[in-house]
Amino acid sequence: MQFRHYKGGLYDLVCVATLESDLSEMIVYRAADGSIWTRPKQVFFQLVDVDGILVPRFAPVSQSCPTPRQLPPQHPPPGIKLCE
Repeated sequence: MQFRHYKGGLYDLVCVATLESDLSEMIVYRAADGSIWTRPKQVFFQLVDVDGILVPRFAPVSQSCPTPRQLPPQHPPPGIKLCE
């Protein structure tokens, strides 16, 4: 599944991993240049302020998904799966 960073880059979600030290969930993702990155799941889906508007740090890329500015304040909302 692809996600677009709020600054414009495209990333492929590789997997959800568990951090050994505290068992928190981490998102593992790959940039277009092949580099692998990881962020805490909470940070990956966090909203960031862009010119006074809260947008997702990473938004799913799909025809059926809403645009970043249409997403609800909590992303993803409880009980709602991301587009696949």
